[in-house]
Amino acid sequence: MKNLLLILVFALAKTASAQDTLQVERKIFTSKITQNGKVMNSFGLLNLFAKNKAYDGEKQFKESRIMTPVGAGITVVGLAATAHALIGTKQTTIIDQVQYTYYKRQVAELIGGVGLVAAGICLMEWGNDKRVKSVHLFNLKKKHDAAQAELGLQASGQMGIKFKF
Repeated sequence: MKNLLLILVFALAKTASAQDTLQVERKIFTSKITQNGKVMNSFGLLNLFAKNKAYDGEKQFKESRIMTPVGAGITVVGLAATAHALIGTKQTTIIDQVQYTYYKRQVAELIGGVGLVAAGICLMEWGNDKRVKSVHLFNLKKKHDAAQAELGLQASGQMGIKFKF
């Protein structure tokens, strides 16, 4: 009977812990974080991290909130620089009394623009990786908190185990 009760207590602890955890769906350039099937917004996530004292996850999430839009901005600047370099500047020259029109394209600007696009995409993906890591750290914290057990004396003077779920 005691073994059955102990198994029941651990099963309830697992289901209670699983209901409070966060799930993350990773996509390209974005990650969707849900809890119990509901999509969580940034404000709700920060409150949840603070309420559960998941400071490592909160730090990762805050960094991801900065890195993702900065990466998008760098990507846009890189696209603009690449487009400007590909369009080039219209110039004319006269060779043997014949006027020729051509476009001068800056190779350095083109390489810089492509580099900025690559750096911006990497920064956005790194921000999304940090978002996924914040969910993982939060779930580890919840799992750690759910598995707390204390051994001590009861009020009646007998030894006892206190499980915290």
